Amino acid sequence: MEGVAGSNPVGPTIYKPSKPQQSPAIPAFSANPGTVLVSENSQPKSGQKRPKKGQTDKQLTSSSGHFLSVGDVAKILGVSRQTVKTWCETGKLSAIPKPYGGSITYQISPLAVELLLAQQDQLTSFKSASKTNRKPQVLKSHPEFVPVWIKAMQTGVFNGKVFSSRTVEIYQLYVEKFFESYSALSADSLKEKLASIPAEHFAKREKIFKALVCLGKYLIQEKALSESFLEEVKPLTPRRHLPPKKATVDTDSLTSLLKACESPLDTLLVTLLAHTGLRASEACQLRFSDIDLKKAILTVQRGKGGKTRKVGLPVGVIEAIQSYRETRIDCGPSAYLFLNRVGKPMDRHGIHQRIQRIARDAGVTAYPHALRRAFVTLNANKGRSLVMLQIACGHSDIATTRSYCMTTEQEVVEAMRTWDEK
Repeated sequence: MEGVAGSNPVGPTIYKPSKPQQSPAIPAFSANPGTVLVSENSQPKSGQKRPKKGQTDKQLTSSSGHFLSVGDVAKILGVSRQTVKTWCETGKLSAIPKPYGGSITYQISPLAVELLLAQQDQLTSFKSASKTNRKPQVLKSHPEFVPVWIKAMQTGVFNGKVFSSRTVEIYQLYVEKFFESYSALSADSLKEKLASIPAEHFAKREKIFKALVCLGKYLIQEKALSESFLEEVKPLTPRRHLPPKKATVDTDSLTSLLKACESPLDTLLVTLLAHTGLRASEACQLRFSDIDLKKAILTVQRGKGGKTRKVGLPVGVIEAIQSYRETRIDCGPSAYLFLNRVGKPMDRHGIHQRIQRIARDAGVTAYPHALRRAFVTLNANKGRSLVMLQIACGHSDIATTRSYCMTTEQEVVEAMRTWDEK
């Protein structure tokens, strides 16, 4: 094996490193050092001679200059011996192969190690410079995600589902109110918000929880919130512990409401809700084009969940519509059926307030959803099919329709007295 140019052959010596002189990572050697060679478990290449009997891997002689062993380089670079050997085999690290017994080891020049370290330093500097030159990623605050989240719900690009306009309205309302008090969404802030709402207000607590969890899922999708949020808020899910407050309107109360109506608008509103079972949100979206008086059909274009359905119009509702149209100037197909005092489409809150005002004047308790329950209860007592009432109300589950039926025990008793007569 040829030595390195400018070096002289030396006799066998044992590696005795002195204090570092060239580089803190590479140990210096005496003027006439040998090398410590580490044997590897591999067979010698063809034509290579085996070491003489009696030699050890620590006593193998470097034929020229001073070299480092595989073990020395592994310690210097902080890698395994196998990694150093692989670098030597692939040429990444210049080295002289040396056979010993049934294995191959390598003699490595300190200069080769210095060159490798220099290359690694350049690569590290390049990566650091690249990271420095990157534009910093500006993270938005949670309130800034709200408009995009609302748009995602409306268009169905959040989870593939297009949320109804009513659901979007409710979620937006509660989320915006939440961020009036909190700067970010977290399990702790949600817990604190729920704790501020009385337990008997189950519906409100449930809506707030659903709205903020929906926003949380969107923030997780946008990498703006930890996935652990969903697990942390599971124990906070509102649960009803008090019976729901339900109210309905019986026949006498309905008569009192109609007598207390001050205008054809009031009469139409009470009659329509009590005899069709429409929701307040559905009533405020009605246009004249949705009503076919000749066929006695009303079409609900944008019901709960974005569903469309048709309901029949009893004679009393048709008469109320005709009386109301005589008081309206604009009855075009695109005009809204219910307008407020300033001529704008009436919203569900306006309908609720108007019904409550009529109820106060009549001395009864009533609101829009009580009239919806009255529609189910009064018709069920008349023997109407519960399935038909389910379709009329737009319920996806007949159990919901059944829960709307507020038939009293006394009504059942009075009806049973005449069963044999029929």
